[in-house]
Amino acid sequence: MNKEDFLKRLKEDLYALTDEERLKGLKYYEEYFGFKESDLENEPESEADKAENNISESADILSDNKIEVRYKGWIYYNDAGGLYKERANGKGKTKLSDRIGHDIKTAGDWLYYICPNGLYRTRTDGTLTEPVIHKAENKNPEILQIVHAADKLIFYMSRADNDRQNNYLYRIKTDGKRNKYIENNINFITAANRYIIYGRNDGGLYKTSLKNGKKKTRLCDDRADNIYIKRGWIYYNNLSDGGKLYKMRMDGKRRQVTE
Repeated sequence: MNKEDFLKRLKEDLYALTDEERLKGLKYYEEYFGFKESDLENEPESEADKAENNISESADILSDNKIEVRYKGWIYYNDAGGLYKERANGKGKTKLSDRIGHDIKTAGDWLYYICPNGLYRTRTDGTLTEPVIHKAENKNPEILQIVHAADKLIFYMSRADNDRQNNYLYRIKTDGKRNKYIENNINFITAANRYIIYGRNDGGLYKTSLKNGKKKTRLCDDRADNIYIKRGWIYYNNLSDGGKLYKMRMDGKRRQVTE
């Protein structure tokens, strides 16, 4: 789905998109939320706010129907036959792995991605590819999304095929050890600086620390969807109030309807 189709469907009916479509469309949300310079008046950007809007220097970019990740001067992408990298000028094309994955994330010298056999990682120089979570193809649970990847921990979402409405959040060490359950019944999720922000299907907007995912804080009772972080604010559609666009600070304070 391209940006135009995504934004059109989101504006017409925020319930129309599937979980996977909403997750893939995260990069288009700034246009959907319609930020203007006037929105930022009297809101100086602190160092913490800057960090929250620059989680890493990598980003998924949809180009020619393939997902690219730009990181440390290289473009990483899937093509027929595997995972590749090349310079922005098209030079230095190198095949890194035979595996074709999606939802590529970068951390340190590794690329993390989802493929039919689980969650894998490949060194950015292509010298090693190995599983973080290996499973037989099409076997439960289905891994939906890598929420955040860092040097020591990966946060990811999964669900069982027989429970399509219940998404689970886990954390696992990057070497595949200590896979720990954090939360379930999640309808939307995003990461910003020190926190993961998520909404539950049965109500409530929460945050948990990216340091270890152990402490969960309830920010409000709203049923939230389409969560987006900008300059220290959490923006979301409040399904408890007809889908109106709300915003609040990262600590749950100053909750309000946007104009």
